[in-house]
Amino acid sequence: MSHHVLCTKRTLRASTVVEPLRTSFVIYFPATSLLPQQKLFVFGTTFACVYVPGFVLSIQNGIPDSTIKVHCKAKDTDIGEHYLSYNQEFHWRFCETYFHHTLYFCHFYWGSQEQVFDVFNTTMMYTCNKDKGDNNPCDWLVQSDGFYFYDFDKGSWGKQYDWR
Repeated sequence: MSHHVLCTKRTLRASTVVEPLRTSFVIYFPATSLLPQQKLFVFGTTFACVYVPGFVLSIQNGIPDSTIKVHCKAKDTDIGEHYLSYNQEFHWRFCETYFHHTLYFCHFYWGSQEQVFDVFNTTMMYTCNKDKGDNNPCDWLVQSDGFYFYDFDKGSWGKQYDWR
């Protein structure tokens, strides 16, 4: 089970940001385990994972003059539906599980077209994990011809999926 930061959504200029709720002190400790498990600490808007890397998963609409609907989930976490206008993006932060089994998938809708796929899994964890502590970026760009994932090693976007 992965855990994401409790979030609110706000719009700043052309960007929708999912950001941590302002809280004075929250500490998450897994209820049962004999092994060191992830711990999520939130102090104000500070985000920290312990023993495991943290990630920032971002999805941006790159389709001019269009709004897309995005609904993202994990097994036990619903990130919710988001409507993104052109150049608008949203993101959320989460800690990887100790055994690296975190999986998030999103269902994308644009007019009569749609697509669903994993936006984060074990393979992507290794691609996104750039030793940035709790801020390892995983960036997706939605275009009219498909879905692109940013490869930080190559410094470029690579097409991963077509619309259906």
